[in-house]
Amino acid sequence: MTDFHSLLRRQLNRHFPDHDLPAELTPMLEGIDQAYRQFDNDRAMLERSLDLSSHELLQA
Repeated sequence: MTDFHSLLRRQLNRHFPDHDLPAELTPMLEGIDQAYRQFDNDRAMLERSLDLSSHELLQA
């Protein structure tokens, strides 16, 4: 199994415990992996933005 996002790996392990994934699923799984990673990046950027805003408000 490729180095998928940890959530996707858990989901695949739950539904394909023998790791026998049909090759036809690979493009879809890569898209899901990319979406999960982008979500994580977006969330991290939002958290940093909120943290900076919070510090600015506390200094005002």
